[in-house]
Amino acid sequence: MTGFLSQFEDGAAPPDAPPATAAPPAAPPAVPQDAPARPPGPPAAPAGAVRPLAPRGGGIEAVEHHVEPDRGRRRRLAARWAAAAGALAALALAAALFWHFSRLVEVPDLTGGTLAAAQAFCREGGLVPEVAEVYSLEAEGGTVTAQGIAPGQTATRGSRLPLTVSKGADPAEPIALPDFSSLTRAEAERWIRERRADNLRLVLEFSDSVAADGFLRLEFRAEGAGAGSYRRRDYATVYYSKGPESFPRNIAVPDFAGKPRGEAESWAAANGVELSVAESESDGVAQGLVMGQSVPAGEKVARRDALAVVVSLGRALVVPDFSRHAPESAASAAEGQIPVAVESRYHASVPYGRLVSQSAPAGARMLPGGVQKVTVVYSLGRPYLKDFRGMSEGDLPQAFFSDYTAKGASVTYAVTYVDSSEPKGQVVGMSDYSRFVPLEFHVTISVSKGNLPPPEKPPEKQG
Repeated sequence: MTGFLSQFEDGAAPPDAPPATAAPPAAPPAVPQDAPARPPGPPAAPAGAVRPLAPRGGGIEAVEHHVEPDRGRRRRLAARWAAAAGALAALALAAALFWHFSRLVEVPDLTGGTLAAAQAFCREGGLVPEVAEVYSLEAEGGTVTAQGIAPGQTATRGSRLPLTVSKGADPAEPIALPDFSSLTRAEAERWIRERRADNLRLVLEFSDSVAADGFLRLEFRAEGAGAGSYRRRDYATVYYSKGPESFPRNIAVPDFAGKPRGEAESWAAANGVELSVAESESDGVAQGLVMGQSVPAGEKVARRDALAVVVSLGRALVVPDFSRHAPESAASAAEGQIPVAVESRYHASVPYGRLVSQSAPAGARMLPGGVQKVTVVYSLGRPYLKDFRGMSEGDLPQAFFSDYTAKGASVTYAVTYVDSSEPKGQVVGMSDYSRFVPLEFHVTISVSKGNLPPPEKPPEKQG
């Protein structure tokens, strides 16, 4: 700019200015008509000539210079200043336009993008995002669904840019669940995706009974929740089948014969083999050892294959025939290997000392791990009603219970109180006594009131 203005200084012309032309000579000044006549002077000198001055006091004659004004120069200076002013105005306009357009930001299409991306654009463009969140089934949470300034339009830096952002599906909205048993896995996945039921998980499980992609079950996490009250925020899991699980047959089966049962069980658990155990008596294999196996040793099986083993229960014990033993020797008839309990009870038809029953039949085989006590009952014959006269009334309950009731007889009694000189409470009479009676029998017992004086003694005879 300084160089440009320096062209307009006095005496200087811009490089591209046209050459100056000589101005026409100025006309002589007009002389008024009434002015007095001037004496004639020396002849006029040509323009630009130096006229000698009249000598003063006889010295050197002075020369007078006459300079005519250059009117074209003034016009050139005015044109130059006008050009400078126009250039300055153009620069100012350009600066103003640059400042104005530098504050404008073209807004792109932000819909479908994330809120984070829209906020990053606003930071870079100097715009202020104005976010309004709404629930939406069509857009994921955090997705811009609408914008207040259309794509391609401009906005001034510092202005607000309205944005509508999805909050995702409404978690409180009730959802009617379908009958998943009638849907395939693909249909169930599509249903979950379309309704944005993000808390409803679909899980695949192996199943030996349901074909692949078939429905297995529906479970709700919250207690009391069900298909009729499901909301999008509720947690539930729908299970579908992956079909049966298959494994390579690469597990070699050991020889378990003669080995403890626990060794077979540990091997099966470590290799995922389904082990079944059967037990059987054996006279030659000790209790708890493997006697046989369904898969030969060395053959290979896969995970979840079945393997059966037979484990020995040891030598079986035979229950004796206790009818061949007396009550006194019955307890030792099993040689101490089977516990025996001996009881004696009244019986209406089995004679005394004969076997009435035994809890395990003769010849039954009992394995060492399942031995049970054998109860044998021997007959006492028919009950014998004792003579209880002279006994105290207070001893009658114990006597009848231990002698009859505890041994299987239902012998009962009734007490009547009679006048007697015997001590009060003493049994003085019985309706029946000292004989064999049926298993069910009732007797009446007379007990003294002790209210009569003792009888007089007869006088002694004198010899």
